[in-house]
Amino acid sequence: MKYSLGLINCLAAAVLTGIWLASRFDLPALALIFPALLIAVLAVRAVYRRHFSAGILLVLLFLCLGAIRFTHENTLPAYAVSHYAGQTVTVYGTICETPRTYVLNEKQMGVRYVVDVNGIALAGGRKLPGAGKIMVSSRQDRHSKTGWPGGECIVKGRVENLHGFHNPGLIDTVAALRRAGVIARMNAGFDGVKLTGEGAYRWQGALHLMREKALLTLQKVMPESEAAMLFGILFGGYAGIEPEVVEAFSATGIVHILSVSGTHIALVAGAVYWLCTLFNVGGKRAALLVTAVIAAYGAFAGLTPPVVRSAVMGITAVGAIALGRERDAGHALAITALAMVIIQPSLIFDISFQLSFGSTAGLIYLYPKLKTRLNFLPALPAAAVSLTLAAQLGVLPFVAWYFNAFSLSAFVANFIVVPLVEVVVVLGLAGLAVNAVLPVAGDLALLICSFLIGIVITLTKGLAAIPGGTVYLPPFDIFAGLVYYIFLGWLFGYTPLRIPSLLQAAQCWPRQSLAIVLVLGLSFMVYQSRPQPLNVHFIDVAQGDATLVVTPQGRAVLIDTGGASSQSALDIGKRVVVPYLRHYGIERLDYLILTHGHQDHAGGAAAVAGKIPISHILVARERYSPAVDQLALALKGQRFIPAYTGQKIWLDSVLLEVVHAVDSKAARFDNEASNVIRISYGKHSFLITGDLERPGEEAVLAAGTPIASTVLKVGHHGAKTSTSPAFLQLVAPEYAVISAGAGNRFGHPHPEILQRLSARRIKTYRTDQQGAVVFQTDGKKLSVSSFLP
Repeated sequence: MKYSLGLINCLAAAVLTGIWLASRFDLPALALIFPALLIAVLAVRAVYRRHFSAGILLVLLFLCLGAIRFTHENTLPAYAVSHYAGQTVTVYGTICETPRTYVLNEKQMGVRYVVDVNGIALAGGRKLPGAGKIMVSSRQDRHSKTGWPGGECIVKGRVENLHGFHNPGLIDTVAALRRAGVIARMNAGFDGVKLTGEGAYRWQGALHLMREKALLTLQKVMPESEAAMLFGILFGGYAGIEPEVVEAFSATGIVHILSVSGTHIALVAGAVYWLCTLFNVGGKRAALLVTAVIAAYGAFAGLTPPVVRSAVMGITAVGAIALGRERDAGHALAITALAMVIIQPSLIFDISFQLSFGSTAGLIYLYPKLKTRLNFLPALPAAAVSLTLAAQLGVLPFVAWYFNAFSLSAFVANFIVVPLVEVVVVLGLAGLAVNAVLPVAGDLALLICSFLIGIVITLTKGLAAIPGGTVYLPPFDIFAGLVYYIFLGWLFGYTPLRIPSLLQAAQCWPRQSLAIVLVLGLSFMVYQSRPQPLNVHFIDVAQGDATLVVTPQGRAVLIDTGGASSQSALDIGKRVVVPYLRHYGIERLDYLILTHGHQDHAGGAAAVAGKIPISHILVARERYSPAVDQLALALKGQRFIPAYTGQKIWLDSVLLEVVHAVDSKAARFDNEASNVIRISYGKHSFLITGDLERPGEEAVLAAGTPIASTVLKVGHHGAKTSTSPAFLQLVAPEYAVISAGAGNRFGHPHPEILQRLSARRIKTYRTDQQGAVVFQTDGKKLSVSSFLP
């Protein structure tokens, strides 16, 4: 048993490694097939002869299979809609998900559809088959009807490739969409989606109607906010839930209860098993019934990938119970993981998959040992602490990479809040089911749920507000993660070849162990006290600017914050800039400097100010834009500092100087109001120009201010109206950074600017192509790295 489990785990690890290698090094499938066939022949021979090399060959074979499978998955069909990127076409397809809506203004709302394409008409009228899913964004009147899942539609627009934000620590939304089958996007404009069928006669439409009816039932017996909360707990999703409530659940480490997870499946299965016992239904009949209910619940919850994974795990567990193999949880986890990644190799990069399997592995391998070591506590607290700690230890590297926080309040939340939520899940599902037959009884159950939800929200907000409830975690890269899991296995005694565990080693060699701990601690202190470089980050905020400056002593300045257009529901500050700051451990900003108030430079400022304390705020002397007004509201009275030419800010040994600012407060705001900031440290300097255009550049040249810099942040995202030859000659940079959005409608950066930079042999980085760009300097040497090669 022990050896078979080890082999299964090794084979699963080999497949995962093969997938990772194929994604990292772009391995061609044809180059892998011949070695795989050769290894397969040798493996069969070794197994037949019971040679010791059989295990090694099987591991190598599965590694090759993982790489081949990943390469094959990324091959698009001939008529994939993404092949028409850059063309205006008419798409025929089926709405395959519940549309997402968001309010734009008093009259209009935005609607986002996912359409499964079955036909494409080119501009000339030629019709072709189509394949793949496309994300369609459109606008319509707030009272107009939206489409339903299963409904047919016709959409005309320009096909665009998917593009996300390429910054460390962010969830790769493009990869997530591709895993869901979405391979392109389209903006259909106002009323650009023509609905040609209701969709009520398809199973997706029928399920959508059932979910809508369930939501209406909840709204009849409780306030809309609590109805949205209960609906999210029962069937997943954050729609209608107040953002501060979601943040409170995140801060306390229990946000997973707002999506259908293994906990939900286990509760549903447990309730059905209890009913089966009540009515003397047992054995395989009970297992079949539980399996059917799990499948139905998963379908009702929308069959999203996390729901499908949880349902598969639940059905696997039911099968193990039916076959009397409950103790083989490790086998089940490894086999399920292996099957899932072979079916969809890119799942290994999915945050839901990583967290789900990491926490499950923690529960299987760590929970029993933790509970044994906590036997000095009463049974219930010991179980609650062991459960939470095992799950958190299992996912710690992923939590550190994506969220940079470890929730200490999760121990209390799992002990107090989660049991209440479990009651709500069972009682809520029962209430909805009974409501169809006995409305009074069903309403009573739902009213109790409403009362409990109020308690849950109050408790969660209170726990989230406790100072020190979360602690910062530095990000783990893949190698640090491997070291962590090896150390965790050693700590808990999961070691090969009878290697003693960490505790056993400490007991056998106490002096040597103490010496090693002291040496490691001293080495860490020396490492932490070494001189740090100046870091200048150009963050990928799409069509906008955001620059983070971190001094050698760790003080931080943010210059501009990016910002999406008013037609978008995306808050760049909240979704991109704040996670970036947290990823690098920035807990306070000494300065927030806005070069000017345009949305693409200041739109994220209010969200940043709402999450990160800011000591000083420097703004341009212009009429405040809506973005700056929002910042003022978020700061609740904190005063702004108007920028002026010659203004100097010293932070440690780093100088930030305003080399250009408008002289007086203008009656309007435009690009010429842009402040120009020069950052100097030792031999190197960085020039941040905002959206300064040629007239502003001429004013800088006329002033005679020294602006020669090692690195130039190219003005106005590389527009033709900026970066004149005379200005570029005076700056004389070695490097240039262009912050622009992929496929933006302005055509930035302009080819003429790129040619001008190339002619002067200036090494140019672009956030739309290379993601975040980071410069490091000790004042003498300068290095640069980008998120994408």
